[in-house]
Amino acid sequence: MKQSIIVLFEELMDLEMNFSTLYKNISNLEGQLDVSIKNVGLVLSREELRHVQTYEKLIDDLKNKEPILIDSTIIDNARGHLIMFKQNLNHTLLKSVNDILIFALDLENKNGYILKQLLELVIKDENEYSKELVSIFEALIIEEQRHAKNLKQVIK
Repeated sequence: MKQSIIVLFEELMDLEMNFSTLYKNISNLEGQLDVSIKNVGLVLSREELRHVQTYEKLIDDLKNKEPILIDSTIIDNARGHLIMFKQNLNHTLLKSVNDILIFALDLENKNGYILKQLLELVIKDENEYSKELVSIFEALIIEEQRHAKNLKQVIK
């Protein structure tokens, strides 16, 4: 069975929104006196919202084209990764700016891994949209890698 690629991108966008909410919650923790933790949480939240906007634009662009259908097992596979990923989002052990940055780097790396796995599945699926989908996934992977690289530069 085939489903629209938009379904997959909506799931990935939802994950980015969860990241943004998580970082915003870190910045709003009761009793949080460390201004640097608040600021890092807000900056990371905004960065994830930028990723959400990337997915929104991608989805809007795809809605104006002929539907791109992919094998539903690709979407099911992604959902499995995303569910496990969301279940492991726990910020209670983050006590310093460096802890938060390392946590953010880990999330970016895991998200990049999921995108690479999806890219491999799209390549194996081989259909008339493969070339376009490969290009889209490669751009998303590059964005995640760029974010991870930026985080590595500020981690102590």
